Amino acid sequence: MAQLAIAPVLFHLAFPVNNLADTKAYYIDGLGCEPGRENPHCLILKLYGHQLVAHVTDEPLTPPKNIYPRHFGLIFLAQPTGKTCAIAWSKKGLNFISRRAPAFPTLP
Repeated sequence: MAQLAIAPVLFHLAFPVNNLADTKAYYIDGLGCEPGRENPHCLILKLYGHQLVAHVTDEPLTPPKNIYPRHFGLIFLAQPTGKTCAIAWSKKGLNFISRRAPAFPTLP
């Protein structure tokens, strides 16, 4: 089996939101993202070095029933880091669709 390589690149993810104030409360105050540029139509955020861009839309956003088919998340290379973040985020009362769990628990 080939080993997965960690590439020295960053990802960019753009996603729709209806309200920038709510978005700031969740991503900045809750998850600890660093705010970047902002205008009435979008907000740029930095999440562990990666770029998230929240674009305001008037279209209704239907909450997903589960994480599939669309989701994103952090992959922690050390379990203590992931646990520390999960505890801190739980204390802040952040809502998540799914609890953190290994996708393939029986595989190395």
